[in-house]
Amino acid sequence: MLYSDCFLGFLDSTVKLGGGSLYVKYADELFKVSKKTKKYGYLFDTAAKLCRVLSDKYELGVKTREAYRAGDTAELSRLAREEYTRVEGNTRAFMRAFEKQWLKENKPFGLEVHEYRLGGLITRIASCKKRLLDYASGKISDIPELCEDILPFMAESESTYYNDFNKNFTSNVM
Repeated sequence: MLYSDCFLGFLDSTVKLGGGSLYVKYADELFKVSKKTKKYGYLFDTAAKLCRVLSDKYELGVKTREAYRAGDTAELSRLAREEYTRVEGNTRAFMRAFEKQWLKENKPFGLEVHEYRLGGLITRIASCKKRLLDYASGKISDIPELCEDILPFMAESESTYYNDFNKNFTSNVM
């Protein structure tokens, strides 16, 4: 779900409402463990920050599309100002933790790939937030991506683990 786009949401058909709360629990547990070990605390901190992003982002596309289709501009504005802002900030925090972990364990080579990915994700979240606010304030008349139905994602199992950025950063190129 990290790279599932907030508007295009190719994985949104797999979302189970309330599922994001599991990531809150995981983040809390991982943060506790990160404080208990000096030597490996950074690993748990990175994982906890990823879970914090996922707790925010897991249902965000579904909630956005639902509010848009209901014509609920107040909810869209709230989502943009609160939830999109939070997920953007938490993604930045995860990116910093990931960089710290990477440079502790590796040479810097290869980090640029993750910077492109996460930086692009942050930029896209900010762009979606801006467009929601523009729509809610009447600056734009529609958001075409949210007008389209999400097609079902064909997974081999109930649990979907899909972490191939080259294939899933957009549903427009497969």
